[in-house]
Amino acid sequence: MFKNTPFEAVAKAMQDNAGKFNPAAAQEAIQPAMNNLKAWGDMAQSQAKAAQAAVAESVVTLKNSKAPQAAFESIQASAETGMALATKHLKEATALGVAQFQASIDALEKSHPTPGAMANVGKTLKAAAASMETALDTVLKTGAAAVAAIKLAVKLASAVDESQPPHPTAHTEALIKSIGIPARPTTLVNLQREMASDDPDTRQIADWVASDVALSVAALRIVNSPAFGLSRRCETVEQAISMLGLQQLNGIVTGLMLRQLIRGDAQQLQRFWDVTSKRAYAMTRLARGLAGVDVPVAQSFGLFCDIGIPLLLQRFPDYQETLMACNSEALRPFTALEQDRHHTDHAQIGALMARSWDISPTLCQAIRLHHDYAVVRDPKVPETVARLIAMGLLAEVAIQRFDGRATCTEWDKGADHAMGALVLNVQDAEDWFDRLFQDFSNGLG
Repeated sequence: MFKNTPFEAVAKAMQDNAGKFNPAAAQEAIQPAMNNLKAWGDMAQSQAKAAQAAVAESVVTLKNSKAPQAAFESIQASAETGMALATKHLKEATALGVAQFQASIDALEKSHPTPGAMANVGKTLKAAAASMETALDTVLKTGAAAVAAIKLAVKLASAVDESQPPHPTAHTEALIKSIGIPARPTTLVNLQREMASDDPDTRQIADWVASDVALSVAALRIVNSPAFGLSRRCETVEQAISMLGLQQLNGIVTGLMLRQLIRGDAQQLQRFWDVTSKRAYAMTRLARGLAGVDVPVAQSFGLFCDIGIPLLLQRFPDYQETLMACNSEALRPFTALEQDRHHTDHAQIGALMARSWDISPTLCQAIRLHHDYAVVRDPKVPETVARLIAMGLLAEVAIQRFDGRATCTEWDKGADHAMGALVLNVQDAEDWFDRLFQDFSNGLG
């Protein structure tokens, strides 16, 4: 009879030790579990408040949806939020229940007149409870992975085709037009067109840059900074081209022109450009150290991946609140919260701006998907895209640590994917964080 399941083994152990069981002692031992009911009540109250807040937010968003497509997106986002919240609450309840159950078993063993006789029963009961918790966690992860795979497939349907730009919905397209993506400046158009020719005229390129005095002065200041570590000082744009190459100069000029074109609150922009500068530097450092991505491509990714943020700050008065919520969100993708509140996100805006600035389709795809960490393991996604997303996450952690933040929610979401794409272990990643932190401390980036 007692052969197959853990529960039969429990039954046999209890039968074998029934004569030694003391009901009074058991009742006294179980009393602490009764006291734990308060913990259940507190948790239920907290979860109810969270659910009410989520429902209220969904109702407000739905009421503000003017077009059918926007309403559909709002309902979809509400369902996703509900699923994530339900999963979180179920895991909390299971963890609390298992912890209290195991504490009760420990108390029973301690108070039993023959603890050794109770030990086998307790061990088996604990193992069964732990198995149930593990099985539930596996089911929840499998379900979440299936939902994520479906969402990713839909997103990739519009982003993987490198011959086409990302495709927003009609409602989102109208919204994007209202944001006002800056056009690529003529100087940059001429520079990049000449660079793409079979025999680029470096003197002509230097003249274009030098014709804008503020631009040329700023470019030379950057070229002569510690970040480039040149053996001698550059005095002219032509010297900078000969020492750094056209691709590096293009990245510098692009970054400077972005600063000229983006408008907004001075304090917010100062912070944004400081982070962008560090990210562009970190990306070039990682590209050189880890290979697999051309340095100019990595630098451009660093410049453009978050360029949608200042544009959305201009468009939406409450976008700063959205940023704060996104930075503290532990479960859902960063861009999902932006879509909930604004029906677009900074990755989408950044990819569209990069496309309008004639950035390569591969790079546009990486910008569009840089918060969708699971794509790095999708065989349909180019390796360059996967590596850019993974390197970008490493850079983000280093920047946040330098800024004094010990934890990074984005790293919690994407660490395994990023390390897998770059073939790094935990210590390798920590070494890169330390190197970049030291570089930032030395004024690089």
